[in-house]
Amino acid sequence: MEEHVGGKHEEDEEKRHAQDQEAELAHADLEGIRRPAPGKLRCEPADARLSPCPGRNRSRGSQVLLNNLLYDVSEMGVPFDRVDESALSRPAQWSTALIERFMLVLGPVSSLFDFLTFFVLLRLLGVNAALFQTG
Repeated sequence: MEEHVGGKHEEDEEKRHAQDQEAELAHADLEGIRRPAPGKLRCEPADARLSPCPGRNRSRGSQVLLNNLLYDVSEMGVPFDRVDESALSRPAQWSTALIERFMLVLGPVSSLFDFLTFFVLLRLLGVNAALFQTG
């Protein structure tokens, strides 16, 4: 009899979990971003390996593999690099003034483009902050 009660409890738990998932989907906004139902906690435990959310860990793993692949492809030319003999004959002298000018010019220009990109995405295209969140 106790086994039947335990089995019934597991079935009820599965039904509640399925209902919770349906409620989450019902509260998704128009852009298709999944949001938790009001009053529900996000499905993000402290330890991602113990995630009760099916599929969540696979997407993070796919992201890591894609980033790794893109980086590896960009570095494929390094073994085929040819260096002039004159560059190998003696150590090169670095100009600290040139490096300083490079940092002072490209640093702010890079930050300006970052701010401009986020302004266009948030204000002009109407993208919400949830799109910038991973996972």
